Amino acid sequence: MVKKYSVLVNGAVFLNNQVLIIKRSEKEKHQAGRWCLPGGKMELNNAIYPLQKTVQREIKEEIGLIVNPEAIIYSNVFQHSEDGQLTLAIVFICQYKSGKAKPLEDTDEVKWIKEIEIDKFKFPPNVKNYIKETFKYAKIQNKCGQKWQQR
Repeated sequence: MVKKYSVLVNGAVFLNNQVLIIKRSEKEKHQAGRWCLPGGKMELNNAIYPLQKTVQREIKEEIGLIVNPEAIIYSNVFQHSEDGQLTLAIVFICQYKSGKAKPLEDTDEVKWIKEIEIDKFKFPPNVKNYIKETFKYAKIQNKCGQKWQQR
């Protein structure tokens, strides 16, 4: 039996030693009102760089930022609460390019948070791990002398 997966991409946008989180709309069927990273399901119409283009599109639609996905920092599989489908979640670290973060599609709030603030927010399962990985990645980049996360 072949199992079908949906593919979900999230973007960890990091700027000035903070990561951007969003509060999902209360109208959402999946994880309504919880904090997470911006992102969404991959659509099949993106033939070239489908994961990167999906995360760029979703971040622009949800919060109005232009980003450049740089590296995959985390992935896992879970069962989606909305439809029970197995979902492959892929998290990109994204370089901020332009825009002002604001709640748009499917989003009630946006916040830039520091690593010490992670425990103040109610996240869906695994999202806290995604965010912790984001900060680990940023620390490695700083040690290597790359200042991509600062503007």
